Amino acid sequence: MCAGTIHSPQLLQCSGIGPGKLLQRLDVRVRVDAPEVGANLQDHLQARLRYTQRRPLSLNDLYHRRTRIFIEAARYAFTRKGRLSQPPIRAGGFCRSTPEEPRPDLQFHLIEFTSDGMGQPPHRAS
Repeated sequence: MCAGTIHSPQLLQCSGIGPGKLLQRLDVRVRVDAPEVGANLQDHLQARLRYTQRRPLSLNDLYHRRTRIFIEAARYAFTRKGRLSQPPIRAGGFCRSTPEEPRPDLQFHLIEFTSDGMGQPPHRAS
């Protein structure tokens, strides 16, 4: 069973699976003492920057111009080259938000299209 980032640990803890001391304090019968349940919860915030361009070069333009996408699909099918042979995420990296952080806690992606979110179609204007 899955109930998302927050409610999955909550369901486990209500079922008695989680940090034993916490569950005992809340009068929940401990079935499995698993201190990691509910620990290390991290939010994954996003900041999206969007730039416009003068020429139609992005994957947004390719997606919304049906003739171009069919041409690119054929090019890829026959030559394994072209725009569709490359991943939309061109670069990425990790860094620390402060020098005191023991390991990187920020992640960056440079993506060649814009949309309102995961699984959403690309914007019309690029």
